This record gives sequence, C-alpha cells and structure tokens, in this order.
Amino acid sequence: MMSIRRGVKKSPNNILHFQLTPEQISMDLKSDFMYRLEQDQELQRIQEEREALPLKNFESEILDAIHHNSVVVIRGATGCGKTTQVPQYILDLSSFLPALLQSFFS
Repeated sequence: MMSIRRGVKKSPNNILHFQLTPEQISMDLKSDFMYRLEQDQELQRIQEEREALPLKNFESEILDAIHHNSVVVIRGATGCGKTTQVPQYILDLSSFLPALLQSFFS
C-alpha cells in the first residue's frame, strides 16, 4: 500500500483506507477550528454571538444533565439557543467527540 497522507492509505486497486482513530480526528478538527478562529473574523463574530446567548449561562448544567440522564428536557424562550447550541456544546466537549465518532465507524 502506498501512503497518501497521515492515516490514509491507498491500495493497489485505488481504494482509500482511513486509519485515523476517533481521538486523532477529534484533535485534527479542534486544531483546524482553533486555526480558523484566529484567522477568520466572521467565525470570531459567530463565536461572540454564541457566547452572548442566554443558554450559555447554563452550559455546564446542561452538559452535566446530559451526562447523567438518558433523557433531558430543556425549556427556554424562543431564540435562547436550545436548538442550535445544545448539540454544539456536546460536539465541543472533546470527551464526547471521540465516542461519537467511534459510533459512526464501528
């Protein structure tokens, strides 16, 4: 097999084989995001808007509830960030991402 780039190998019949662990993917995504956040003013603006949403004040309580319960109901005013931010909090939390990716690749 010929190596194309880290974690990707190409077999003689041109089939790509991905050999990155979920942890490596998670680290690569985080590294890419941090680089883009430093360079992209629009992304910085979006991040600032996320920080200003009312739901941000409850991020740790929400994540704790999700971690300890199989079902969590979140009630809040329209526009507070329930639909957009809760999934983002879960994805942002690095300990959740490798397990989530593992479920897709197994």
